[in-house]
Amino acid sequence: MRDPGKHADKMLKLKSLKAKIVRLNNTYRQQVMLNTAEQDRIEETPSLDHLIKNRKMQENRMISTIHDDNGVTQGTSPAILKAFTTHFQKAFQSIDVKEDCMEKVLQHGIRPIPPEINSTLTETITVGELWKAVSQGKPHKAPGAEA
Repeated sequence: MRDPGKHADKMLKLKSLKAKIVRLNNTYRQQVMLNTAEQDRIEETPSLDHLIKNRKMQENRMISTIHDDNGVTQGTSPAILKAFTTHFQKAFQSIDVKEDCMEKVLQHGIRPIPPEINSTLTETITVGELWKAVSQGKPHKAPGAEA
């Protein structure tokens, strides 16, 4: 007869070997992965030319001067940061609207939809109509109007 203790020992040994193989495979994958931007490969030192090109690319991406909302040129990092901050604070601040103005807009700004058009808008869309509309679009493009 088979000894249950030996079977349990074998299972434990197999599980530990499997864990070791998975760990080694993950380590290997991490070492093999290379950056697609042709940056430093693992255990390689970059050449001087590579470092110079990288530095130039970084410098070209840096914002050195901007014109703030008043048209004044800003060149220091704190001044640029302040100009961006004030610009976006102004752009996204809340707008005070009087309640009676909103009521006037709702009363006069929206025209009622004629019943014949309203019935067309409220009709159910069939699967065929939906499929036709979706298939008319270009592949790999989001539906909607071009901006």
